[in-house]
Amino acid sequence: MNKTLFIRMGGEAAVEAAVNRFYDKLLKNKDLIPYFQHISINEQKDKLRNFFTNIMGGPVQTTPKDLREAHSTLVDDGLGDYHVDLFIDYMRDTLTELEVPAELIEEFIELCESYRDDILNRNSSSNDVKHPQN
Repeated sequence: MNKTLFIRMGGEAAVEAAVNRFYDKLLKNKDLIPYFQHISINEQKDKLRNFFTNIMGGPVQTTPKDLREAHSTLVDDGLGDYHVDLFIDYMRDTLTELEVPAELIEEFIELCESYRDDILNRNSSSNDVKHPQN
């Protein structure tokens, strides 16, 4: 039986550690902090933990809010590929610091990348793109 990425990465404790360390980095970046000024960081951490858990095949705690809807006003305010690239770079650095094996990091990053067009409210290069299912 194949283990989910969620299990192979270390489960809930690993997601918790990664999200906390990730936000420590993200909230120091002058280009990203404006997008987090008027929101609860604790609520945002919960959303990100749930999103990561869900996309990696962990126990579904909540139904992730539609990414296009959730990020539409941010895109209107200038959120773009540059910001998503920063997000991905910070997550890669965080997982490396947590000594997650490189092949799992790349699998996770590829999974996150599959949501880029949704986050940025644009059409995919292919209408047949499907996100991994839980």
